[in-house]
Amino acid sequence: MTRTTDQIISIRVPLSLIIFGLIVCGCSKNTNTIDNPDEDSNNEGGKFEVSYKLENFEATNTVVRPSHDPSKYTHWEWGFDSSDKSGNKRLGTAVYSNAMAFTGNQSLAMTIDGLDPNVPDDNNQSVRNIFVQYYPYDDDNYEYRYIREQEVWKGHSGYQLNTYNRMRMWVKVPKEAIDMNPKDDSFQVGTYTRLTTADRNSSESGGNGGHFYHYFNLPYMGNDVWHQVIVDFHPHTERGVSGSIDIGVQDNPESGYNYFDLMTRYYLKSLNKSTSYPSTWYVDDIELYFDPNDENIEQVYALSRAYNRENNRVQLGWSRHKQEGELSHEVRYAFEDIHVLGWSHAKLAPNGVVTPPSKGSYNGMRYTSQDIDFEGADFIYIAIKPSNSDRFRQIKIIK
Repeated sequence: MTRTTDQIISIRVPLSLIIFGLIVCGCSKNTNTIDNPDEDSNNEGGKFEVSYKLENFEATNTVVRPSHDPSKYTHWEWGFDSSDKSGNKRLGTAVYSNAMAFTGNQSLAMTIDGLDPNVPDDNNQSVRNIFVQYYPYDDDNYEYRYIREQEVWKGHSGYQLNTYNRMRMWVKVPKEAIDMNPKDDSFQVGTYTRLTTADRNSSESGGNGGHFYHYFNLPYMGNDVWHQVIVDFHPHTERGVSGSIDIGVQDNPESGYNYFDLMTRYYLKSLNKSTSYPSTWYVDDIELYFDPNDENIEQVYALSRAYNRENNRVQLGWSRHKQEGELSHEVRYAFEDIHVLGWSHAKLAPNGVVTPPSKGSYNGMRYTSQDIDFEGADFIYIAIKPSNSDRFRQIKIIK
């Protein structure tokens, strides 16, 4: 469900009201199942039996560092980082807004208002980006909480350790965003992990703890179209590692804790140029879930999808293994779960053999079609399989 009013709800509210809101509403914000109020018509991603809703942006932003200026991202749980590493200004905001929502009434609106005229055009790559931080800081102890600890601090319960293997969110791309080559990334999820034995004053430390990058290519698909973005255990790279190396699956950095259990802060970043400003991206319904299927995240990772009902356009995005630049992938679809049905019984999608647009480490892949016949069905399953494997990735689309 999409809202189209122009009202923006301010995040600058008194701390006392925020604390009161957390006490009164905190438990209702959490669920250990997918919390979709319009399940039949808007359950676009499909339900998973084990899941945990991290954020639906229906309440108010949380103050984490009251002593910090509200104009700084470090004041808020969700804040806009207003400068790059060189000190160049990013002109933008991050607010809880009822202008658009995937479900419910609100989402996170992330806006670039314009470019800093004092920054040379060659350097505008870093300041034209939306850069929004999720910042679970413990101001009393001067340390970073894990996401799961932040949930407890906010009064939420139900998180299960060493359980969730996917993180997903819904992203609405602005019309002003200029499409990028399928091999490139236009949207990033940057994560920070920390071993339980490491220094809590740092958001990333320890032998296998670090800063990881997950890349997605999300073209504009229409005014009412949201991309489903799935973060799995396979990052594109880690800080300090050559981008040409495929670092593989990072499922259990520490015994008893998986990748998401060890996550502290993370950020959302856009990379597109825009035809005009302001330009606003929206994010909604961030959740963790457990996918029980034996999915091929080694060779098909960073999966996303979007569907425009008006023109029947299906859009899939994913990344191949970096050392498989000449390996084709096949796209098939069916009207029931292909993990149950079997790959051989699924139909080859129109023009369903996809070759990499680049042979190097820029490893984005894209499939687009307006010719898949839903045959009157309410949904389809679409799967992607590398030509040298028997295993595949699957995603569901609701018509």
